[in-house]
Amino acid sequence: MALAPSFRIRIAVIVTFFTIVGALSASAQTAPAFTSRVIIVSVDGLRSDALNELGLPLSEASATIHAQTDPDYTLTLPNHTSMLTGRFVSGLDGHGWYRNDEPSSNETLHAFRGWYVPSIFDVVHDEGGRTALFAGKTKFSLFDVSYNEINGRPDAYGADHGRDKIDVFGVQSSAQETIDAFIAGGPFDLAFLHFSEPDDVGHEHGWTAGADSLSDYHAALEAVDSALQSLLDFVQSDPAYAGVTNMIVTADHGGTGTGHSDPGVALHFEVPFVVWGPAIERPDDLYALNIDTRGFSPAAHVAASASPQPLRNAEAGNLALQLMDLPPVPGSMHNADHDLAFQQPPPAEPTSFVIAFQDGVSPSADYAGTSDTKIKSDDPATNFGAEVDLEVDHQPAYATLIRWDLSGMPAGAQAVGARMVFGVSNPTTHGYQIRPMSRSWNEAEATWNEPSTGDSWEIPGAEGELDRESTRLGLIESADTGSRIVEWSASQLSVLQQWMDDPTTNHGIIIQRYNQGDDGMDLASSEHPDVSLRPRLEISYVLTTGVETVAAPVAAFDMNHERGEESSSVVLDASGADSLGGSIARYFWDFGDNSGATGSVVDHIYDTPGVYEVTLTVFNDDRMTDRTTRIVIVDEAEEAQASFQQGVFPLPSYVGAIDTKLQSDDAEANFGDDESLFVDGSPFYSTVMRWDLTAIAPGIEVVAAQMTVDVVNPTSDSYEIHPVLRPWDEGNATWTMATSGAPWATAGAEFSVDALDAASVAAGLGESMGTLTGGVNGPASVVFTEAGRQWLARWINEPASNHGFVIQNFADAQDGLDFRSSEALEPALRPRLDLTYRMAHHVNLPERVEFETWPNPFRSDLSVRVASDLRHGVDLELYDMLGRRVLKQSIASGQFGEVRLDTSFLAAGVYALIL
Repeated sequence: MALAPSFRIRIAVIVTFFTIVGALSASAQTAPAFTSRVIIVSVDGLRSDALNELGLPLSEASATIHAQTDPDYTLTLPNHTSMLTGRFVSGLDGHGWYRNDEPSSNETLHAFRGWYVPSIFDVVHDEGGRTALFAGKTKFSLFDVSYNEINGRPDAYGADHGRDKIDVFGVQSSAQETIDAFIAGGPFDLAFLHFSEPDDVGHEHGWTAGADSLSDYHAALEAVDSALQSLLDFVQSDPAYAGVTNMIVTADHGGTGTGHSDPGVALHFEVPFVVWGPAIERPDDLYALNIDTRGFSPAAHVAASASPQPLRNAEAGNLALQLMDLPPVPGSMHNADHDLAFQQPPPAEPTSFVIAFQDGVSPSADYAGTSDTKIKSDDPATNFGAEVDLEVDHQPAYATLIRWDLSGMPAGAQAVGARMVFGVSNPTTHGYQIRPMSRSWNEAEATWNEPSTGDSWEIPGAEGELDRESTRLGLIESADTGSRIVEWSASQLSVLQQWMDDPTTNHGIIIQRYNQGDDGMDLASSEHPDVSLRPRLEISYVLTTGVETVAAPVAAFDMNHERGEESSSVVLDASGADSLGGSIARYFWDFGDNSGATGSVVDHIYDTPGVYEVTLTVFNDDRMTDRTTRIVIVDEAEEAQASFQQGVFPLPSYVGAIDTKLQSDDAEANFGDDESLFVDGSPFYSTVMRWDLTAIAPGIEVVAAQMTVDVVNPTSDSYEIHPVLRPWDEGNATWTMATSGAPWATAGAEFSVDALDAASVAAGLGESMGTLTGGVNGPASVVFTEAGRQWLARWINEPASNHGFVIQNFADAQDGLDFRSSEALEPALRPRLDLTYRMAHHVNLPERVEFETWPNPFRSDLSVRVASDLRHGVDLELYDMLGRRVLKQSIASGQFGEVRLDTSFLAAGVYALIL
């Protein structure tokens, strides 16, 4: 995060440097003495809701924003003492340091408590490690004095490393100076770094939320973020730290106003807790990982006597020792059993099997399931099914057909790899393509003209689209005789899997290339006398049935969003997650407003309009987990605005935009990862685009809509926008295919009014959604038509119908238009969709109103019977399936009984009645 030039942190810090003992150069010690090196970072005064203001790699970390401080003290020194000793402040086993003032020059934790209080520095130092503590406040001298060469206890384990448990100690005036001191004094096996800026500024100017980019608190977070980024860059590149350094980031308290002393205030006692580094291979939410041992109680104050305890910031010290494979701090309470799980367990690897199909060899010597023959243009009526050699060539045109009978595959087999092995008897420098066949053929009858007697190829030589598929399975080329292996890629295994699941689709392969090369290749057939040279198909597979498997859970939830005058209630229902992937043991909700809950169905009220990220994490009985996130927009008024742009709007975490281009002159290529999109009429190019709009609750009318793209190759031609009527996949869509295995109705996703349902045509939805023209480089905007706005409303109200739109003009355009895609490196240049919408129904009723409806076959009206007294007036509203209100009738307060709605003017169809 860049610090705005006009803002500076206005604080005055007394800078005191204590003696630095035993500093080593980076070249003096490069290898860690333990399993890993650990850096604990405590950001003083970091509120949980400000964690996202720091550019930590949270997607690579296990974390929570709902860790808690000591239950009785939300003060700096008591909580940092807990982090270092693994103890509560109070109680018989507590460390006892409750003060937050400057200690005298000779005060120690031990004298204050009445007995020696061990720390993480004792463990690491006594085991031969090198330690450091760099702080932003002079009162941290308490720790240097408590564990120095006089007051530290003797080393009772192995070699004597002395009493001084902290090898290097210093106080710096800023986070960046702390990082500089850490780098200069290292390397260290364990280092504790304390950044004071947020707390310093909070006391002087207030703990304003991180969203206020003009606040002093935000500026302090900017400074901390800059220091953290330099620390991350260093530990990932320096030879002494790279690949072996894990980092724990937490805080001692939050804050409100200009203070933080009340331990009962959630914004005081809730703190973030982040674990990052090479030890975190499978990150997850820390509460989800510890559902059996840590109590998830967001915003609820939990006493020291409660069971289970929440995750505490005091667990940082013993977690560091856990990561270093060292014993816990003697007498500690927090994570003393090293039971804090910091990553998901590795998934169980299914047993893999290999089976081969080759005549006379495998799966057994009796196997004779290979069919093969060659077809020759210069002998078009002859069958060669009994020949010992197969041929492929260009001049004259020859092709080879091969099919393996796969009925010997076990039930429930899932292909995970495959390869074909051919015996080459006549090599060539040319390559020949291998494609799946689309139709059946007979080994003893197939010729250049016919797949079987009495039938004909669509195009002689099996060249037609009905004869063989366009998907390429590989290329065979060999400059030498002997065996030649052609591997199947992972994306091609779907063809093989279809053959295995449905044997009627297995028509084998064709090897051909009629348009290039003049040197043929000869292969051994299944009749070749040397059985080792016969065509061989090897399949690697796992079993998905007939074996005991554990189904991973799938996180999914529905949202019901209703606005009231002063708040918005959202019902979040994850009960469907049970049937999607096994039994769910626990549900964890993070509502995105510094609060959360547990349970499969929860009701949360947002008091403030805004954009919120709701995250659901689920865990099954086998401790397998899954997580999903959806965005909730809480409207400020009946008419509201929303924007959608990859990585920018509604939140930087939004990744709901997909797009790709479809090219007629490269019909099998997918361009889903390209940074630019392209439309043209010569040659034919289309672009398909889709935004996930589920952040807006259903039941709306789109008032205005606009799309903005960044043009990089302008044109004077115009391109129309039309809805796409079938699902498509950004990673697999091509000119011919919408998804892998599912073609477009018309290549290039060409729009046709004929493909629309009659109701949509009658409603005018066959018209263009808008027109894109980009005459100059830079932003170009499309204002959506009435038809476009209705399609957008349908996609919001019926999310399953949202397949996005296609941009194209094959009839008139001659000059192409290029613009940036959702993969553009600069987020602000990615396609953006702006909507203004109106809630069709937004009143929260204070009581339940029961009513019944029924049609009368002899009347042209709809009868409604209200079954309860109304204490206020309400409106009955009728909507068609496009989300348009077609009728509204008011019911007065106190009215009871039957109400009739005149529906004589409506066409037959399905409508929604809303009270």
